[in-house]
Amino acid sequence: MSIVKVSENAFKEFKKFLEENDVKTDVIRIHLAGMGCGGPAFNLVLDEKKEEDNVEVMDGLTFLVDKNVTEQFGELSLLCADENGMGGFSIETEKKVEGGCCSGCSGCGE
Repeated sequence: MSIVKVSENAFKEFKKFLEENDVKTDVIRIHLAGMGCGGPAFNLVLDEKKEEDNVEVMDGLTFLVDKNVTEQFGELSLLCADENGMGGFSIETEKKVEGGCCSGCSGCGE
């Protein structure tokens, strides 16, 4: 089972982004930052492998995802601006989950 999916276009854009920002490491963690009204929020961070990680290696880049995150959300797709229509990069989950309610908005009805 794949834990991370990246299209050819998104991969090229991501590699370009890393090069333009002088990132020297080839190990990237997809980190669950929390749950909000729109569902899970993820960060891309530079990190080292931990025992509880799943690992996906793609053309010289290593993606790390905590095993609990993989279990909860399934395969994570890294999307570029052309794919997500928002600009920048985003992460989409295989398993759709309802967003959690936060206290910072009125959209939840609470």
